[in-house]
Amino acid sequence: MKKLLLATAMLAASSAANAGVVSAAGGVSWEVDGGLPNFSATIDFTQWWTVTNTTGVADLNTAVSAETISPTLSSISNAYAGGDAPELVGAGKFNLGNGLGEPNCNGCELTFSFGGLFFDPQNANAPIDSTNGWLNIYVDYAQTGGAFDEAQMDNFADATDHAARAVDGDLWLSLNLRDFQYYADPAYATIGEPLISGTTLFYGEVIGGIAESNFISDFFAGAYEADAFGLASTFDDNSRAPASPADLNISEYSVRGSGNVEAATVSAPSTIAMFGLALVGLGAMTRRKA
Repeated sequence: MKKLLLATAMLAASSAANAGVVSAAGGVSWEVDGGLPNFSATIDFTQWWTVTNTTGVADLNTAVSAETISPTLSSISNAYAGGDAPELVGAGKFNLGNGLGEPNCNGCELTFSFGGLFFDPQNANAPIDSTNGWLNIYVDYAQTGGAFDEAQMDNFADATDHAARAVDGDLWLSLNLRDFQYYADPAYATIGEPLISGTTLFYGEVIGGIAESNFISDFFAGAYEADAFGLASTFDDNSRAPASPADLNISEYSVRGSGNVEAATVSAPSTIAMFGLALVGLGAMTRRKA
């Protein structure tokens, strides 16, 4: 009988420690199972090149302008040669859900903006300098200007409108981008257009926002709290890889952008309390039997 009680108590302790809900600032929560990383989401975004540069501030107002430039290497190189600093910026949203690790909230949007990714002519294969890269995430319940939709950002007027919607909530997290790596799609690199289509991964160093304390500071190598991977985007509206530059159907705003974000987060206090109660129960049963 003692062995049965002991096994039952240990099972209760294990279940309580490995399952729970993280209730973060801003009313955002997600289920965890005890493993790390325990925050996992898919994202959708639109990006574009501009010469009206950001400064890492909490909005895109300085990056949405009539000075958006074509993503072709010649256009970006010419802008750089003319004294401008071509910068890749964008806006997007987290897809909310009820699965393990997926962020959820009651009626909110979880949107983001990013920038500080500058053209680097010294790197022919991946000509992007991320030294000043930044990403800000916002939680928004009011949605005063309307719901954000990155798919609508395909012209100057709509891009301006939806960029404003992406940043009109409370600043949930602010990150510096680290270890940014860009991989050009070989089909586009072969025809001399490495910036038209590719994939990206990076780590994020959380530096602010109302949910900053919910993220573990030293989980990933280099003390970065979050990573993004499989971020794929293209400025070519064709469904097939081009055989030559003449096959391109270029848009100044990316036509498809998606990826994944993972992070390690601090467990909810309720989970810790449940684990403690299970341990107390184990001790009580052992003493009573003895």
